[in-house]
Amino acid sequence: MSRGLGKGQAGWDWFAIQLDDNREIMIYKLRNKDGSIDPNSSGTFIYQNGSYRHLSRHDFTITASGHYKSKKTKARYPSQWEIMIPSENLILKITPLIQDQEFLATNSTRNSYWEGTCKVEGTVNGRAYVEMTGY
Repeated sequence: MSRGLGKGQAGWDWFAIQLDDNREIMIYKLRNKDGSIDPNSSGTFIYQNGSYRHLSRHDFTITASGHYKSKKTKARYPSQWEIMIPSENLILKITPLIQDQEFLATNSTRNSYWEGTCKVEGTVNGRAYVEMTGY
């Protein structure tokens, strides 16, 4: 993310995914305070040959299937996700390698967020880095 949240936004879920077949995906979901998904949520799909295409929020789904409660802040973060990109025939399960990857930035940005390394399993395996804020 290159800017702060808008007035009606609560946070984001950002995924950088490297697949074992040399494709890459960067997607993010902006969450609004009313629980809806912001229409600016989007991403990029990068093919093995370096070509890429834009993903609109309608090209993918991100569904949380587990949660982690921080002992430090009591925030309840998603801790496992299913990402589907039907146009690429992809169904991916993203799982953190370590649950407690919360970062407290109270002295700088005055917030906390979860970010960390994850494994990718599914149609294609790989690895991912995930960042979430606003929980």
